[in-house]
Amino acid sequence: MKVFVYGFWSGFIEKTNPINISFFIDLFKLIFNEEIELGDYNNSDILLETIFEKKTFLFDKQWKYSFLFSGESRLNEYYKHYSCVLYGERNHENIINVPLFIPMIYCSNLMNKITEIKNIKNIPSKNVCAIISNPSGQERNHFLNELEKSIKIDYGGGYKTNIPKFEDSYNSELFIKRVSEYKFIISMENSRGDTYITEKILHGLNTGTIPIYWGSSRVCDYFNSERFLNVSNINESVNIIQKIHEIMNDDNKFLEIVNKPNFNNNKLELDLNEIANNIKNLIFQKKYKNISQIFAINSPEFEPDRYERLNKLFTNLEFKEYNIKYICPTYKQTITDEIMNTHVKYNLVKRLRINGIKKSEISLFLNYKAVLKKIVENYSDGLFIIFESDIFIDETTIQNLNEFIDTIYNKKEYWDLIHIGKGGENEYFSKPYCDVMLPYRDKVFHLPETYIEDITTPNDKFRLVRKFHTRCTDSFIWNYKGIKKFYKYMCDNFLYDAPFDYYLTNFLENNLDFKHYWSLDTFFIQGSNYGLDNSTIQSDIE
Repeated sequence: MKVFVYGFWSGFIEKTNPINISFFIDLFKLIFNEEIELGDYNNSDILLETIFEKKTFLFDKQWKYSFLFSGESRLNEYYKHYSCVLYGERNHENIINVPLFIPMIYCSNLMNKITEIKNIKNIPSKNVCAIISNPSGQERNHFLNELEKSIKIDYGGGYKTNIPKFEDSYNSELFIKRVSEYKFIISMENSRGDTYITEKILHGLNTGTIPIYWGSSRVCDYFNSERFLNVSNINESVNIIQKIHEIMNDDNKFLEIVNKPNFNNNKLELDLNEIANNIKNLIFQKKYKNISQIFAINSPEFEPDRYERLNKLFTNLEFKEYNIKYICPTYKQTITDEIMNTHVKYNLVKRLRINGIKKSEISLFLNYKAVLKKIVENYSDGLFIIFESDIFIDETTIQNLNEFIDTIYNKKEYWDLIHIGKGGENEYFSKPYCDVMLPYRDKVFHLPETYIEDITTPNDKFRLVRKFHTRCTDSFIWNYKGIKKFYKYMCDNFLYDAPFDYYLTNFLENNLDFKHYWSLDTFFIQGSNYGLDNSTIQSDIE
């Protein structure tokens, strides 16, 4: 395939700019699984534009695919008409999350260097530098004015220049050498956007210097918060300035910080393959068009047999490989006593059974939380299916799944979470809560006694009833707004003293603004509950 490129900066095609065509060629190769060449307007299938020209070729011919890239904090007026927009915002509509620092890393071949284990021993002789050309960053200017009251800043850009300017490209050896002479570098954005994170933070991470960052509130989704100083609130600059003074006067503290890994877990999670799969999931036809992504709590390492069975099941359902993400960072044998002590204090489940909470049950908590975290960090809208690993298809209803999804998509403003798995058949038209003792309480006093059907009617093809307890936890469709609420709850309430279904039930009973429903139609079956599969959670023994 050939791509026509328009509107980019000098050195983009020639690959002399630190952000250039090579990133996009490699990305398109992964997306389309074929060689990509530069073409002209007439012989190209793909259009790649950016935002700096008023002219656009978007409407001049029928492109097979059209891409808009913006490394700035703005888009052009036509952005909704492109097949895909690569931009510093989490995935939603036709926008795919590509913070600017990512193409910078790839085009400058920084990945190996920025992830290597460090052993920095030298203490720089200078304190703070700032390389700024744009004078209009009000928040940045405010911070600099406050910092200058107690620390001299060396300005090496076009703004407030008081030392020889940094003229070399910021991926050059000369640039790196000069920045490495400083303990700190100002790495503040011109403005604040969702994942608008430019190359600025890399200047310090790449040179053994501590970046002082202001900008995206999501910067810690990517970079290790212990490796830089994050000015999350510009009005609280005094706290960061105090930390700068402390580090300047403590060489050991400085070395401790600059030798920390640059990325969380020393890995860039949003890599080229991840971005390519997100784009495929957007631009290629898929059967379940109203589902943003499907997640399975499973890994081939921990459950190889279930992994193989899930692959076959998903193939039968016509899920594509880019529709599905497998996330399972923990398993029962990876749960240490330290992890148990962090998350278990009261062991409330002993109210119902002699044995306390199991390591396998804590693993499910942590895996589910990892899935929700992945969604919150990478999306800002959408519907998501989350499966546990022991699901089977309900053959009697599965053919209606897509129609069901379309129906609930049109009602998405009214609900947060819907059960689509089998269980509690005799409870569907009963009172909406469990009328028994549960680990978190004995009785319910504040919930309605009567059956609730408030967003469907008995005449609808697909019916939903509101419930304040779970049916099972193997098959859910989540609305993004519900994920945000429950993920925050899991972060704030990290004592997991009863199994996940009881924990979720306690959340539902005490957060009445969260709208949780059971579907009358069940599309999946939890195999371990119905004798179709052995349970892996009922024992901590392999």
